[in-house]
Parts: sequence; C-alpha cells; structure tokens
Amino acid sequence: MDVTVATAGRVNRNKRYYSREVWQAAIDAAQPEIEAGRLWGLLEHPKDGWNDWDPLKGRLETIWVIYEKLWLEGDVVKATGILIDDHASGQTMRALLKKKVAVGISSNGTGSAQYLPAKEIPGLQGYPDPEETICVIQTDFRLLTIDAVSDPSDLSGLARQKETHRPKEGKMHPKLKALLERFPGLTLEQIKAQHQTEYAAAMIEMAEAVAREGRPRRPPPPRRPPPLRPPRPRAPRRPATWRTRWSARCSA
Repeated sequence: MDVTVATAGRVNRNKRYYSREVWQAAIDAAQPEIEAGRLWGLLEHPKDGWNDWDPLKGRLETIWVIYEKLWLEGDVVKATGILIDDHASGQTMRALLKKKVAVGISSNGTGSAQYLPAKEIPGLQGYPDPEETICVIQTDFRLLTIDAVSDPSDLSGLARQKETHRPKEGKMHPKLKALLERFPGLTLEQIKAQHQTEYAAAMIEMAEAVAREGRPRRPPPPRRPPPLRPPRPRAPRRPATWRTRWSARCSA
C-alpha cells in the first residue's frame, strides 16, 4: 500500500495547522512503533462519543493495514504498508481500491495545541483571513493511527495500491497462476509477504515437480526375440491319378 498522509505547512479543513517540524518530530517518534508492529490504520477513526467510544488506537477488527515505513518527502508525509486482507476490514479496503474508489487518509494522534490568529503563524502570510483563529499543533504531537476515511480534513490524504508488474499468464507456472486467482488484486510479491504459508507450499510443489521431471528415466527392458520353432513338415504329395480314380469310382 502507498499512502499520502498529509501535507505540512498548511491549514486543513479542521482549521488545524501542522508545521513541517511537527510532522518530522511525529515521524521520528513513530519509528519504534513501526518496528514493533504497533502503527496501523483503521477503517474510519475510533469513535469518541460520550456514550459510544473506542480505545485510542481503535478496535482490532477495524485494522486494514500495518505500516512498514513513514517519512517526509519535501512537505508531503508518506507511508507504505501491508494490506491485511485476511479479515473483513482489509477485504473491504481491497475491494474499494480495486474499483478505483478515492479513499481518503487522515491521521489520529495526541498532543497539545495553541490557538493563534493566522497573521501570527510563520508561513501563513497571505492567508485569506489574517484574523481567523487557527489551531496550531505543537511538536509533542504523536501518531496513534493513520486511518482510511471517507472525508479527510487534508485533501492530499489518499490511499492507493502499489502498481507492480504481474507476469503474463502464458509464461506463468500453473501453481503461480492458481495463487493469483486465489488472491485477486495482489501481486506475487504481495502474496509472498502477506500469505507466506500458501506461497511456500506452492514453491515446494513446483520444486518437487521439477525434480521429478529431471530424474533419468529407466530404459525399457530389451525385447526378447521370438522363440525359434522347427519348420512344420510338409504333407506328402498325393499321386496325380488319385482324383481320376476317385472320380471314376464315384461315377460307376
């Protein structure tokens, strides 16, 4: 999965401002979480109502991706991860992306904020309303999850599946073709990473088939010549007068 999380240095639709320094601090702090497998994405943010709320990092059944890498490219926050399609949330996300649905991405985190007029925020010179109060996120901001949402506050937040080469079916081993049919929408590299047991089983079966084909075949036994039989003795030839005598006797 390729994910664009946000763009630093601009005010989002929630009237919040994340500077490049804030994002860099959050990315640096998230690296141990990524290595430990604790930075994931949910289908929509956790609920936080008075009578209906979720844990800060959401519920396990709503996880659709586990992130492997998070970095800042210029002012754009980017991430890559593995789509978890073994349960409902991952299958839902894969189906949406397969049909080219523009799924938004939004960060979920904790930290402090300061409210300032736009004219006092460095980098916001020329803001349409200099007197408008903006929520300025501070450098203690820490990521909890990076979620898929229908209406992101930062319109640059977007999820998309990696486009990698799929081998032509005419040159593909039947075992590999069966894997691709079993996991539609995934490449062989993604199947290898996400479904290691099934991929390894297919590789073993392919290796065994090659080994069987490479074994020298036992030559067929030599054909035995047919047994020699003695020539059949010919019956003695009867005298030439036999038919005449026989005919004469029958006519008498």
